[in-house]
Amino acid sequence: MKKKILITGINGFIGQHCADYFKKSGNIIFGIGHGVIKQKDSHQYVSADVSLSTLLNMQQSFDVIIHCAGSGSVGYSINNPKGDYEKNVGATKEVLEYMRLHNPNAKLIFLSSPAVVGEQPQGPISEECSGQPVSPYGHNKKIAEEMCLKYFKEHGLNINILRMYSVYGIGLTKQLLWDASNKFLNSQNPVKFFGTGEETRDFIHIKDVLKMMSVVVGLKSKFEILNCGSGTSYQVQNVVYMIKNLLGSLSEVEFNQQVNKGNPQHYWADISKAQKLGWTPEILLMDGLKEYIQWIKTIA
Repeated sequence: MKKKILITGINGFIGQHCADYFKKSGNIIFGIGHGVIKQKDSHQYVSADVSLSTLLNMQQSFDVIIHCAGSGSVGYSINNPKGDYEKNVGATKEVLEYMRLHNPNAKLIFLSSPAVVGEQPQGPISEECSGQPVSPYGHNKKIAEEMCLKYFKEHGLNINILRMYSVYGIGLTKQLLWDASNKFLNSQNPVKFFGTGEETRDFIHIKDVLKMMSVVVGLKSKFEILNCGSGTSYQVQNVVYMIKNLLGSLSEVEFNQQVNKGNPQHYWADISKAQKLGWTPEILLMDGLKEYIQWIKTIA
């Protein structure tokens, strides 16, 4: 059945892919973002901050709201904690208030982060895992999650939280994969990276993320927190060497051995809860990297 879907942060990496994916499924797409719309096929686009007034001015009632807007940078949150709070907590509060007052039957998909549980031992991190965030970004995502839970309990809103691990794919122009690819293509020698290289991350392809979102849209339960990762742990240095080899680079690799403030050493998703819903990731990291590198070469 065709749905009216609002995507906040529609001009971002995940937002653009969401718009394209759900549009192809026959849904009507609405968007809020900044700047000129990159998704030309959205039914209605507003260039503005996410606020109650912006949402009301759209004069629509949505079936699904995918809340992609917000800061995704630990570094930004450290340098500008107030701005990060406004982007991650303030904007989420505006969406929740809009739903409470004007669109209570909508389903909200809120994109969160494993940063809410902070530093953890090496091993799969479940949704029930407790811990303290180690960055303003993590703290603000945790506040936003707690707000979502409050609005579910007190107002009966339909809310699903997806904790996004390291999402990648065509169109990603930030973070490790983008940084490493460009450094190797620019023939730097040695190619230098922050950290020890022994940090671990869980990389999930955007196509698998979209399939999870499709499953979540159909969930009948009114509140769930789900990990959105591949369920596989990779050392950062191994991923860097995978990119180096795919690009045929002869450059040496160096890590500066410094601790990256605010970024936990290990991220690895326990995805058993999501798998019980009928979802499982399908794209292997090597296959996803090959696709990504081919795209990088076309824009280099």
